[in-house]
Amino acid sequence: LRTDIPRRLGLPPCKGDFNTAEGIVVRPTNGQSPRTWWLKKKSWKYLEVNPNEWQAAMGDLIRSPSAGLQRLYLSHCTKARFEAVLSKDPQLANVDASSSSSALEAQLLELQGRYCADVEEDLNKKLPSSVRPALVAGSNVVELARGDAKLRV
Repeated sequence: LRTDIPRRLGLPPCKGDFNTAEGIVVRPTNGQSPRTWWLKKKSWKYLEVNPNEWQAAMGDLIRSPSAGLQRLYLSHCTKARFEAVLSKDPQLANVDASSSSSALEAQLLELQGRYCADVEEDLNKKLPSSVRPALVAGSNVVELARGDAKLRV
């Protein structure tokens, strides 16, 4: 899906990867209607969840709940999610080479914590209520998944 915003503004098209539109959202003009609807089609590049992994993990939940839950968690650990977390607080991306190693480590831990919190918030919205109790902080499965997720930051 290519963006046509630059053309509409009388500008030359963006080059390369910067010409991809994030997606399309269609909403009704009257939100009060009983037939409210919306369609959101997002470019694969900007998805914060890997849909193939999500689907496979949902199947794994039946065979092995702990492995399935861990896979569900990791299906949400994408580059797009990382960039979304950074966009909420761009200061986390600024690395000062003159900072002490403890300051850099604290910055990394903060970023990892926000990344994991974002994943868990999204999972709590999407998972069936029967699965949500397994996402309790401190559970072995969640801690293993968080450990893997933090390595991706």
